[in-house]
Amino acid sequence: LILMDKSGKIVFNFNPQIAIRFMLEEKYINLKRPFYTRLPSCFSGFVPSSLKKLIKLTIQRNNKKNSPTFPDWPIEASVELIRALFLNCLRTLGAKIDSVPNRFWPESKKFALVLTHDVDTMNGFKNIERIAKIENERGFVSTWFMLAKGYNKSEAVLGELSCKGHEIAMHGDYHDNGMSFLSKEKLRSRFKKCSDYLQAYKIKGFRSPSLLHSSNLLDILSELNLYDSSFPDTGKLSPFPNTVGCCSIFPYINNGVLELPITLPLDSALIFMKLAPEDMLKIWKIKAEWIRKIGGMLLLDTHPEPHFIADSKYTQAYRSFLDFLSEYADAW
Repeated sequence: LILMDKSGKIVFNFNPQIAIRFMLEEKYINLKRPFYTRLPSCFSGFVPSSLKKLIKLTIQRNNKKNSPTFPDWPIEASVELIRALFLNCLRTLGAKIDSVPNRFWPESKKFALVLTHDVDTMNGFKNIERIAKIENERGFVSTWFMLAKGYNKSEAVLGELSCKGHEIAMHGDYHDNGMSFLSKEKLRSRFKKCSDYLQAYKIKGFRSPSLLHSSNLLDILSELNLYDSSFPDTGKLSPFPNTVGCCSIFPYINNGVLELPITLPLDSALIFMKLAPEDMLKIWKIKAEWIRKIGGMLLLDTHPEPHFIADSKYTQAYRSFLDFLSEYADAW
C-alpha cells in the first residue's frame, strides 16, 4: 500500500484523506432506517412494554447475527493508523511536524477528557444532582444532554448545574427515534418550537435520540451552528443492525458540523451486554489508556437512569472510573 521509489519519493497506492473520510462518514455501511423509528417514542409511555422488549431484543439479535469484523470493538484503530503512517512519511521526507498532542490540545495537554450524560426521562432527571455531586467532588464538570420538551425540568437544578460550570445541551425535543429521519422543513419546525430552551440555556450542542443520525439532521445542525455528538467511534448494540462508528477518537467536521465522537463504550450498551460493574470499569480503563497514548479525546456518555449509571452498583463503577481519571495531570 505504501512504497518508496528509487528517487526517495513515498507513494501511497490509495488516497489517505479519502480513506479516512470514508470511515468518518460511515460510508462503509448502508444504514437503513430501523423499523421501530416509525413507531411512537419508546420513552413516551404510549408503547407497550412488550414492544419495548421486542425492540431491545431486535437490536441485540441484529448485532449478534451479523458480527461484523469492522469496525472492531471496543478499539478500532484504522483511522489513527492511517494518520500516523501519513505523518511518519512526512517526517521521513524531512517535514518538521510536532506530535499530535502538542499540536491539537490547548495548554500542551496530552489528550482531552469529556464527560457527558443523556437524560432520557424524568426518572433520569431526578438523579442529576446526585451524579453531578460525585463529579464535582472530584473536580469534574460534564455536559447534560436533555430533552427540550420531554419532561418538566427544574430551573433550580439547571441553574445550579450552570453555576458550577456544567453544560446544558439538547437531546432532541422528545426522545423521538424518528426525529433524525424527518425532512429538513419538519426538522426546522421542531427546532423552532424549542427556541426558548435553546436561548435560555445558551445551547451549543446536540445529541440525537438513540444516536440515530442523518444528513438532513446534520444540515439543520449546521444552520443552527450547533455541534453534534451522536457518532461513536465504534459502537455495539446500536439501533442499526451492525457495529457502527466513525472510527475517530478526535473531533472532526461532518457535513459542516463539528462532531465530538463518543469514544468510550456507553454504559447502556455494556449493561445490555450483561457485563458486571467491574468488567465495565475494566473496559473503560483499557480504552482510556489507549486514547491517552494516542493523544485523542476521551468522551464518555452515560445515562443517569435508575437502570443504568444511577443503579448503585454501576454508580460505584462510575465513581471508581472518575477516581482513575483524576490521576491524569495531562488531560485537558
